[in-house]
Amino acid sequence: MSIHPNSLNAYRAEGRKLHSREVKILIWANTHTGSYTDRSVADLMGFSHRSEVQPRISDLVADGLMCENGKIPKGRSGCVHK
Repeated sequence: MSIHPNSLNAYRAEGRKLHSREVKILIWANTHTGSYTDRSVADLMGFSHRSEVQPRISDLVADGLMCENGKIPKGRSGCVHK
């Protein structure tokens, strides 16, 4: 999903203020194509655990700034991840 910088700026001005990590995730997402799990986003962004990005990704999905492509089967932890 690509978000034009002007759209992001307008959203930031009118909507809730984006968390700095949400901005970093959106920038990262706009430079990578494909589908990623929370864990793979965390790994590729250099975080040590998916919990460092998962709440922000959930907020972005809830706000309509990112979309969920579905679920994948059990991952490394044995849990179902987005």
